[in-house]
Amino acid sequence: MNAIAKMPATAQQRGKIAPAKLAHVALRTSQPDKVVSFYKMVLEAEVFYANDNLSFLTYDDEHHRLAILRVPGLRPSSRARAGVDHVAFTYRSLAELLSTYVRLKDAGITPVWTTHHGATLSFYYADPDNNMAELQVDVHENVEDLEAYLASEDFNLNPVGVDFDPEEIRARFEKGECPADILVRHADGPRDIATIPKEILGGLHWFLVRLTSKLGRKLHQ
Repeated sequence: MNAIAKMPATAQQRGKIAPAKLAHVALRTSQPDKVVSFYKMVLEAEVFYANDNLSFLTYDDEHHRLAILRVPGLRPSSRARAGVDHVAFTYRSLAELLSTYVRLKDAGITPVWTTHHGATLSFYYADPDNNMAELQVDVHENVEDLEAYLASEDFNLNPVGVDFDPEEIRARFEKGECPADILVRHADGPRDIATIPKEILGGLHWFLVRLTSKLGRKLHQ
């Protein structure tokens, strides 16, 4: 059976009261200086307010999009625990996303995973506490095109992503190739979860899924 994707009516259209917007994300850390510096660099954010225990960061007209809270004695985020997987930030165009990739690379900040999800082209970055920030650009120009894609065989065979070399994408863009063509995801069939980077899965789960996958292949030989 084919999957069906349909954008639901908004809460307002359904006569419901819902939040006006998602305002901010708050992070706890024991190394606030490093975390604040990371997000200032990655998001081109500025500090709106700061004291010894709290910093508000913003990059637009919201007074703070990130709150960084100092809590002594914390360990880095573990991918082996339930919780928020990542926070995603959307850019207006492929040009802006690639410009950000180049700027961060020049500053020594490189993505831990680059993948084409089908709905977005995405760069994942790990902050100093191992929280994940996804920088992305939408692939489809309208909801109707996205709905059709999410119901396609390509997406349902591989809803995880098709990995790409960011330097290859950059070279194609700098040579003048049309962004719409660069953003096309080429089908490559089902994806084994064991191919997802360990920075994303977490070291223990990465080891276990690779071990399970290897044992499964041996059993079928």
